[in-house]
Amino acid sequence: MFDFRYHALSLVAVFLALALGIVLGVTIGDSLVSQAQQNLREDLRGDVERAREAEAEAEAQLEGRDEALAEAFPQLAYQRLSGRDVALVSTGELPTEVEQSVEEAVEVAGGEVDSVSVVEAPIDFGALARAAGGRYQGLTGATAVELDLLGRGVGLSIVRGGSVARRLSDEAPESFRGEYLGADAVVFFRTPAESEGSPTETPADGRVRESRERFEAAMLEAMSSESVPVVGVEQSDTEPSRVPFYARNDISSVDSVDLPSGRLALVYTLDGVEDAQGSYGSKATAERALPVLPEL
Repeated sequence: MFDFRYHALSLVAVFLALALGIVLGVTIGDSLVSQAQQNLREDLRGDVERAREAEAEAEAQLEGRDEALAEAFPQLAYQRLSGRDVALVSTGELPTEVEQSVEEAVEVAGGEVDSVSVVEAPIDFGALARAAGGRYQGLTGATAVELDLLGRGVGLSIVRGGSVARRLSDEAPESFRGEYLGADAVVFFRTPAESEGSPTETPADGRVRESRERFEAAMLEAMSSESVPVVGVEQSDTEPSRVPFYARNDISSVDSVDLPSGRLALVYTLDGVEDAQGSYGSKATAERALPVLPEL
């Protein structure tokens, strides 16, 4: 005979078992998920710690290298630029730290900074042409031909010495300083406009940039045509890097002139030692840290 009470108790037992299974399953599942999350956190924490340790080790190695190079720099650079005059040229603001780093490198190597020329940006091409005088008088920079002519004229005068550079020095003595007797090598620095390469650059900003780049390209080409080393520089913390601009204009570069390794690279590149032309420093754009150093 069918016993309803037995059936009811059986159903209760089944439901209790199901409930217990669900509770246990959820508990076990939560425990497993929690353990997996904990393991993941520990793995990530370990990865971060190892990355920090690797970074600290790399920084220590770089500091050790720079300390060693700082001590050896006078010997490694000794007389490399003996008797040579170097021109320092900048378009845009020239940081004091860059000027001092270049002067230190050149002087320790036995050379001398003959002149420091700063073409203020944004460039007033009309004012620059009036200061240059002579055949450049009346140029406005309104056309590519005028920009090429003015850029070549300024560049050649800085390297060769002469009346144009001296007139610039007379008209703007704070921006054009030095003897301008001619240069055996050139160090070039560039400070871009704030809007350059930015999404906020307007069409007008773009035209100003294009005119400036045209002038700079003509100036750099003219200086390089005199068969003297031309090296673009920046500091190790310079952002955005100027190295791509230097590469586009076919000049060597040093991306860390503020560091001993960068100053040594600058000396050897200015010296024009065999295979010294290239991009040097510590950034991704560098081909290597230093040129191949000749045996002492």
